[in-house]
This record gives sequence, C-alpha cells and structure tokens, in this order.
Amino acid sequence: MFTEEALDIISINFWNILIALCNLLIMFFVLRKVFYNPVKKVMDERKNDIDKQYENARNTQKEADAAKTLWQEKCDNAENEAQKIIDAAKEKAQKQSDGIILDAKENADALIRSANASIEIERKKASADIKSEIADVSAAIAEKVLGREINEEDHKDLIDSFIDEIEADNDK
Repeated sequence: MFTEEALDIISINFWNILIALCNLLIMFFVLRKVFYNPVKKVMDERKNDIDKQYENARNTQKEADAAKTLWQEKCDNAENEAQKIIDAAKEKAQKQSDGIILDAKENADALIRSANASIEIERKKASADIKSEIADVSAAIAEKVLGREINEEDHKDLIDSFIDEIEADNDK
C-alpha cells in the first residue's frame, strides 16, 4: 500500500526539526534585539508621556478646583459684606427716622405748651379786661341805682363777689 518513497516524505527527520528550532531561536533573539527592545523603549516613552499628561491634567484640575473654591469664598464674603452694609444702612436710617420723629414730637409738645401758655395768658388778660369792664359798668349802674358814688374798696368787693358768682355758675 505505501511505498517507501511515500514513507520518506512522511518520515520525521530530527535533524531538520532541530535546525528549524535553532533557526527559530536565533531569529527570535535577533528580532528581539533589533525590534522588541526599541519598540518597548518607544512604548515606555509614550506611556511616560501619557502619564505626565494625566498628572498635568490632575494638577490643572486641582488648581481649577482651588481657584473655584477661592472664588466661591470671595463671592460669599462679598455677599456677607453687602448684607452687612445694607443692614448698617437700614439701622442708620431707622435711627435717623426715630430721631426725626422724636424731634418732631418734642417740637409739637413745645408748641402745644407754648400755645397753652399763650391761651392761659390771653384768658387771664381777657378775664382781667372783663373784670375791668364789669367793674366800670357795675359802678355806673350802682351809682345810678344808689344815686351816690361808691368808694373804690366797696366797688372792688362788689365786682369780685359778682365775678366769683359767675365763675361758680360756669364751673357747675
């Protein structure tokens, strides 16, 4: 069935396998020396560059976060300061308003006291004028009624008693 020629083709030659393996190992070491180490070096450099870029990005992010935090604090402080200024202005305006109102009340009270004093003076003056006129009229009436002249002391007594009666009637 099988011929010897066919078996020679199928047969295993150890020397050929050993030489092929040696050639493969030599080629592997040559290619490794020629290509692997330089490629590995380029890949390591590229990896280092990428790591540096990531580190720079992280540092930039940290700086941006710090700047954002600082800016936020400044905004908060500015808002607090603005609120303090507004509150101080409101308080100052309230104090001024209270002062103006107090001054107005004091002025009004002073005007009322002055008016009351003026009224009292005018009332006393009017009362004195009325007493004087009543005295003159009553003296004239009394002279006519009595037909004689009344001395001044009797005249004053009559007037005072008449005015006291009028005031008593007005008080009731």
